[in-house]
Amino acid sequence: MTYNLLDKFNITLGETIANNRSEQKSRNTITSLIRNYATNANANYFLTKSLTLNTSLNYQDNIAANGNSVKASIWNANAVYRFMQQKAEVKLSAFDLLRQNKNITNFVRENSATTTISNGLQQYFMITFSYYPRKFGGNNGPSRGASGGIMIVK
Repeated sequence: MTYNLLDKFNITLGETIANNRSEQKSRNTITSLIRNYATNANANYFLTKSLTLNTSLNYQDNIAANGNSVKASIWNANAVYRFMQQKAEVKLSAFDLLRQNKNITNFVRENSATTTISNGLQQYFMITFSYYPRKFGGNNGPSRGASGGIMIVK
């Protein structure tokens, strides 16, 4: 779902549901179901033609085969300033402002289901510079005063 307001503000909301079912057959059949629910929100505010603010929030709920639930909210934000006729930009980004990033791994073996949770890279900041020349190659047309011709020498 997306909402735009006068080319100044937009917001996007989304929901993703993922199921992973595995079945292992041996003397005893083991069936496991792992569910992951992700809710996403993203907002952009265009202050001027050159300055944009952005924030995003991702909420995840991972329910493992053994019924344990692991929840995490990841909040990122950035500010983008474009200059040089929109050909260059500087972006300041902040990642995982709530310090909740987790690595979640689910294992299903012969007779057990295991969930491992470890801390991932948490809260970091980054500044980037990008340049978009939007013109590639050399001079496409003939230069003034130049003449063309072919000379064959034997």
